Amino acid sequence: MLAIRARLARDGRDAGITLAELLIYSFLAIVVLTLVGQFLINSLRVDAQVRDGAEAASNAQVAAASIGRGVRNASAVEVVEVEPGLQVLRTRSIGGGDAPVWLCQAWAIQDGTLRWTSSDAAIPITAQAVAGWTLIVDNVRPAPGKPYFTANAADRAVDFAFTIANGDGAPILIDTTAISRQPIPATGRVSLPCFGS
Repeated sequence: MLAIRARLARDGRDAGITLAELLIYSFLAIVVLTLVGQFLINSLRVDAQVRDGAEAASNAQVAAASIGRGVRNASAVEVVEVEPGLQVLRTRSIGGGDAPVWLCQAWAIQDGTLRWTSSDAAIPITAQAVAGWTLIVDNVRPAPGKPYFTANAADRAVDFAFTIANGDGAPILIDTTAISRQPIPATGRVSLPCFGS
């Protein structure tokens, strides 16, 4: 056995690695794995932000489409601040279908949520009633320096401005105007039975 080891040592074919080589290889493996792990973690974080941003954008589109459709089909609109922190947009809008009917609709922003309801009669507007309306989107915040809803003097258009956030994604700003496309009757604005004339 000793003869074989001596011969291998003379021929330069000593099998195995030294402790120093093992330490160097281990260090290089740790550096490479750390870089790959950091890249993977950053990729997952960016992916989550993009998903959150896309969901916020989708929620913003749903909110804007709901309000815009209601105002475009309205014979009259009204913005009411029921109490501090509760602003309501009401419309008398015509619904779709084979036999269109007039509906009372309302959108309320309260405690960071946008809620909606409709009825064929006047809609009671209290903080307790609004809490039971259909939730459209949450994480709603005011746009800088603007109220959520502003009706023009003729009650034919509404400016609405707010931001919608979701998780770590960038908040989506909605700042637009919806204008009624319903003709004004010869008798003037029609708002009954949805709200006062």
